[in-house]
Amino acid sequence: SHTCDCQVAGLKVCALKPDIERPLTEEGKLQSLQAGVALKRIIGDESVTFFASPYNSCKQTFAYVAGSFQNKNACQYVEDPRLRNQDFGDWHLRQAPEKMEEFKRQAERVGKFYYRWPEGESATDVYDRTSSFMETLYRKWKQTDRPDNYVIITHSIVIQTFLMRWFHWDVGTFNRLQKFKNGQLAVMEKQANGSYKLVTPLPCKPPIPDGVKILAQNPQRTASKKKPLNQEKALYSLE
Repeated sequence: SHTCDCQVAGLKVCALKPDIERPLTEEGKLQSLQAGVALKRIIGDESVTFFASPYNSCKQTFAYVAGSFQNKNACQYVEDPRLRNQDFGDWHLRQAPEKMEEFKRQAERVGKFYYRWPEGESATDVYDRTSSFMETLYRKWKQTDRPDNYVIITHSIVIQTFLMRWFHWDVGTFNRLQKFKNGQLAVMEKQANGSYKLVTPLPCKPPIPDGVKILAQNPQRTASKKKPLNQEKALYSLE
């Protein structure tokens, strides 16, 4: 959801505050409430585990999303540092802001998957820790008392690398992916054959990659239909 590193009324807000400490704006709070209503419509009264990035904005997002779930006994919250945003380094504390444009041009030349920000991470680093998180999910899915649904409250780059890893997309496909909007949901739903499909729009330049289900109707209405027992859904909400 919308955080204070953006322009608000033409002014920079919290520009020097560390990324992990930046709070939601009023717009971000509203986006989180709307996401909670949308998730409740999909999940209904089923059980759910929420995984969240340790960033302040993600923890705040969960607090607003959770307001839509009155049965707290059916909800579990887990904070996982592997879901944190990409580290872009601390170069901005010592160099002019104009350097950002230079680094972006370098990233275009190298490719956004491989480009490593000065003193920071590349998308390949995010991919590796996202893969490690997925191994944790696999182990949880083997438990007999696992919940019906999983919601991950995280950042655009984490969602992108998660989908890339899950659907075995190549680097070219990753480079075509566009940033998820603030508060946008990415919903993965289990199919009759046991595989998962992304049933919400994917921000991506054509062609649409494997694993994305093209729906003629509203995907949220489709996702909210009652499933057979043990038909888990994985959902991802962008901070």
